[in-house]
Amino acid sequence: MKVEQLESDLDYWRLYLYAMKSPVTRDKYQKRLGKFFDFIGLDDGGSIEEKSRVFVEMARKDNSNWTFSNILRFIQFQNSRVVRKEISGATVRNYVKSIKLLLQQQLLWCVCHQWNRPCCIPRRECQNKGFSS
Repeated sequence: MKVEQLESDLDYWRLYLYAMKSPVTRDKYQKRLGKFFDFIGLDDGGSIEEKSRVFVEMARKDNSNWTFSNILRFIQFQNSRVVRKEISGATVRNYVKSIKLLLQQQLLWCVCHQWNRPCCIPRRECQNKGFSS
């Protein structure tokens, strides 16, 4: 296997899946992430992996304004469901954890993948997160 193929195979989606050891947790996180993607309108019929790639690309393009507003809208919607006693507050936290893990793994992948090349996120942001380049 060539080095280039290894680099392309190791992406943030694989890191996202690898971060969860239990298959049950992995399934639940993917279902929650799918519900989030459907809520924000990424229901183009693709797989959850394709939707996550689209989401991360959109997040990179818009300097996180788009990302933050969609996450906030989703959390507000879920909190309204808590008020109506449709779900518990712990469920909202679990939704947030699945979205947060995807974004954390994307940042980790970006920093590791671009170690000796120009990074796709500002250097200052990498240093604020505890990564040095």
